[in-house]
Amino acid sequence: MPRAELTVWLDIPRLICALRVARLSMRTTDRPDLPAGCRQGNVKNAVELVRDAWQFDAQQRARIEAEFAHCSAASTITRLRSRDEIADFLSSVRAHHR
Repeated sequence: MPRAELTVWLDIPRLICALRVARLSMRTTDRPDLPAGCRQGNVKNAVELVRDAWQFDAQQRARIEAEFAHCSAASTITRLRSRDEIADFLSSVRAHHR
């Protein structure tokens, strides 16, 4: 991150994130964007991913925020916490680059 001019953190509430992970993990359709060997519809994998999403705050948040604090002088950090904030951000980027 030291070279980034802008960092965008999609800081979605953990309940929403866990529910989205569960929904996506349980799909049985193949997706071309998944790496080889990574399949959806695996219950064990879904449980692990939901657990990781749920435990993110306890296990990863402090490390990420410390990294942001370390790099904040050289980079703008934008934290988006909802679909509306994401949509507004994307609209502003599109408007800026026209």
